[in-house]
Amino acid sequence: MISSCKTNMFLLDAEGYVAWWRKDQEETSNDFKYQPAANAFTSMGYRDEVGGVFYTYDTEFNAVDTLEAANGERGDRHEFLLLENGHKIIGTLYDTIMDLSAFTFNGITGLPNSTVRGFGIQEFDAENNLVWTWHSTDFVHPVEFSDGLNYNANSFDYAHGNSIDLDQDGNLIVSLRNTSTVCKIDRVNRTGNILWRLGGEESSFLMVDDEYFNAQHYARVLPNGHIGMYDNGNLRWPGRYSRAAEYELDPVAETAELVWEYDADRSIFASAIGNAQWINDDLILIGWGYVFRPDPTFSLVDRAGNVLTSLYFEDGYVSYRIQATELPFDLPRPTLTYEVHGETVTLHAPEGYEEYVWSTGETTSSITVAANGTYQVWVPHGIGMVGSYPLHVDALVG
Repeated sequence: MISSCKTNMFLLDAEGYVAWWRKDQEETSNDFKYQPAANAFTSMGYRDEVGGVFYTYDTEFNAVDTLEAANGERGDRHEFLLLENGHKIIGTLYDTIMDLSAFTFNGITGLPNSTVRGFGIQEFDAENNLVWTWHSTDFVHPVEFSDGLNYNANSFDYAHGNSIDLDQDGNLIVSLRNTSTVCKIDRVNRTGNILWRLGGEESSFLMVDDEYFNAQHYARVLPNGHIGMYDNGNLRWPGRYSRAAEYELDPVAETAELVWEYDADRSIFASAIGNAQWINDDLILIGWGYVFRPDPTFSLVDRAGNVLTSLYFEDGYVSYRIQATELPFDLPRPTLTYEVHGETVTLHAPEGYEEYVWSTGETTSSITVAANGTYQVWVPHGIGMVGSYPLHVDALVG
């Protein structure tokens, strides 16, 4: 399990133990994930002067590439894709002036010289040369903004792109949160035209057996061609709740049918972030986003709506996104050994590492414990620390 929370990024093993974490926790990070197309990890940092910065790491967690947005645009810290051909796709932000005096937003008449925040997409080749761009203001007018979301007449973030996915035909599936729309964008022919809209004021599809989603944070193309998303539901009044939802699109009939959803009995509402990952035909992992206890950070559910497991962060921590993946390589996790000495047990990590961090807080290669429990040690690996397999000490019982 891979996650980024607040400023840190880490991997959990199948038992929920921390298998790796980034050592430098001061730099902000978003969307830490493994990208199978490139056999690499990525994350997004931030610098005041350029906005989002896009990092690539090899399988030993060494930083191997740093990418910034081009043409004076600022990097947007929502999505970073690595493609099989070595290309990279990022989101960007830019400002432009528009006359919106003929329109109203949240009951407020727009300004004749509104500063409009646009969402851009930039594609780079393997050598980080810019090869294609897309700008929301060329294809999506601010009139598509979803009334009820945050409106600032002097800095109008009308689109707020927050996920980009590669469709099976090579075009892009893009979530524009502030228009409550998922768009398919022509990347193959490089026109940037919107091939269809799902949701929002200009939807190409009639929704079947469902209300429209709104303020969604995440949309993906599933192997069966359906669209899976995390629907935050900010405009779902009264009684707002968030959910994972799956839609089957029929371009001929121009309908979108809700074929599956999980909403935790409408008990969880996340005003921002979050994601939903369809692991296989039966398992869906939901990262609930901006929630705190007693709500879970993530839930693993099946199609029948059964919760198979949940994880809860300490209060004050949230996860931007979470990803379940099977890595095609083994982490070099150290194996602990031990010696029992009457009422104490001495735990030994392998020698030769420059640093040791135990789950007890101790920093030597060996520690002595006098209480039953589960113990781990972390040692340097790339930009972070790789965790040992946990050792369960129960020799002190009785």
